Amino acid sequence: MPILLTVNSERFVLRDPETISRIHAEIEAAVRTHGRLVIVGDRPDSPEVLITPTTRVRIDILEDNADDLDADGEGVTFVDFEKY
Repeated sequence: MPILLTVNSERFVLRDPETISRIHAEIEAAVRTHGRLVIVGDRPDSPEVLITPTTRVRIDILEDNADDLDADGEGVTFVDFEKY
């Protein structure tokens, strides 16, 4: 099931279960170690975000809609809420 990951004001949609589990664990580890960069996604060009104990992080579970897939059907989708 895809998730909407919000880090401060940046939003990412993730669909791969392994990537979701990895990011969840890396966010927790980053907070425990007082901050580190976490790669959001599983591609070489995936963005990195700095996670610290004061970073606002929210994870929401989304309904799985095939119509919302990005161009190649996997990876990270950057959500543009201005079009809604």
